[in-house]
Amino acid sequence: MNFSWAAALYQIIFMLIVILFFVGLYRFVNRLIQHTKNTEESLRRLEEKIDRLNHEMNKTE
Repeated sequence: MNFSWAAALYQIIFMLIVILFFVGLYRFVNRLIQHTKNTEESLRRLEEKIDRLNHEMNKTE
């Protein structure tokens, strides 16, 4: 059986590229989910502030 170092090295490099792709994809999706959560929380806080301002404005009238 003939062992080829070039083929073995190519397979190792290819596997590393595939692993890096999936790690990058995981990190991208994780950041996207975190950003969505932050956006929802920010919108909720903004909505509460607007509700408080509306309530205060209606009280003074």
